Amino acid sequence: MSKKALLIGVMCLLLISAGCANKADADKSTSNVRATETTEKTVDYTSLSQSEKNELTFLFTRSSQDPVSVNLKIINRTNKI
Repeated sequence: MSKKALLIGVMCLLLISAGCANKADADKSTSNVRATETTEKTVDYTSLSQSEKNELTFLFTRSSQDPVSVNLKIINRTNKI
């Protein structure tokens, strides 16, 4: 009986150590990924010229699921915003 217990114990240790080794390899490969920070440029609508305002389209639609909600879609054809 003790041989079976010893064999099972050794197998469990091998499985655990193999699993930890795989996780360490995965951590190394993801450590090289760098997050890029993006900065958003905001421009006030009132400071746009009339031609730039004409290039912006605002579409308002009522939501079909909720009669109180309104969906807004903004189409921007300028290079300002």
